[in-house]
Amino acid sequence: MAIDPEARRDEVVDAVFRVVRRAGFEQASLRNVAEEAGLAIGSVRHYFDGHTDLMVFAMRASLDRVSARLTERVGPLLATQDEDERAEGVELMLSELLPLDERRRDEATVWLAFATAARTRPELRPLARESYDGMRTLVRRIMDGIARRGERAAPLDSHGPVCPYALD
Repeated sequence: MAIDPEARRDEVVDAVFRVVRRAGFEQASLRNVAEEAGLAIGSVRHYFDGHTDLMVFAMRASLDRVSARLTERVGPLLATQDEDERAEGVELMLSELLPLDERRRDEATVWLAFATAARTRPELRPLARESYDGMRTLVRRIMDGIARRGERAAPLDSHGPVCPYALD
């Protein structure tokens, strides 16, 4: 039976996330991740060139998962003219960024580990920057939309970091 490379990469990334949640970013070595995934280290190396490649791939996967959920929320939000539905949609969208349940707490734990690692690992910085820029853009668009409808003023410092862990 052929192994689906995409599914195998996803399994390995999930193992990275479990190791990071349980033991921290520094413990997510190829050996520990392979063990967590129930694979030989050679199998992990088959899909990733090394630790750096694996960590960048895992960080990208984390971003993509959150982005996909946010994208799912945009359609209904744009489709409605009802202000109550719109407000609820905005709240649901922003709640995807908060650790409000086990899945989102786990994601926040992993994301903070990656963001912290990005401060000393240049290969992770572009993805951390992309995440911060994306959050800033999302909040700015929501606030601009509120201001356009005249519901309340939306002054934000668009030059300041949204997150205290920003790399600036």
